Amino acid sequence: MSTQLQQQDRGAYLMRVAGKGVWLLPAFGLLLALSTIKQQPPVRTDFAGYARFVTTGEFLLSHLAASIGGAALAILGVCSVFVLVAGGRFRRAALIGTIITVIAQVYLASAFGSAAFVQPGIGRAYLRGETAAAQALNADTAYGPAFMATAGFAVLLWLIGTVFWSLPWFGHHLDCECRASFTP
Repeated sequence: MSTQLQQQDRGAYLMRVAGKGVWLLPAFGLLLALSTIKQQPPVRTDFAGYARFVTTGEFLLSHLAASIGGAALAILGVCSVFVLVAGGRFRRAALIGTIITVIAQVYLASAFGSAAFVQPGIGRAYLRGETAAAQALNADTAYGPAFMATAGFAVLLWLIGTVFWSLPWFGHHLDCECRASFTP
């Protein structure tokens, strides 16, 4: 088999895999939506309810599977989109968007990991009667300035990355619409 044919086969295979990988993005969205169906009690007004909620297996599973696992799906999905649009006119925007989005998802996963492992311990301490210590620790860690800055930075990066890697999609459709409207 010639080298050129082998390269064509690899390229076709990569495009097929990437085409399937794009479906990981809606799967990520679905996981995220499902993980937010049950509302967490407000930490400021119902700390006891919050403590009971964060000590459940449902809370841990939601963070591990939906939030952290969802971040992995988002990374793979975004990389699949990049493979599909990398040869196009907006490849630089797609690359920048992919890089920014992957970094954002890593930071988001760290925030969700913090919640998954820190908040249950805080909740158990509160339920054991260590109420003041649990509330102080929660304010310092689970909702502290470092956590909030990290989560806020991650969301900002996520939005910026989404804008960048959406450009190839919208640019492609705008190109098609413009060509169609000027075709005699």
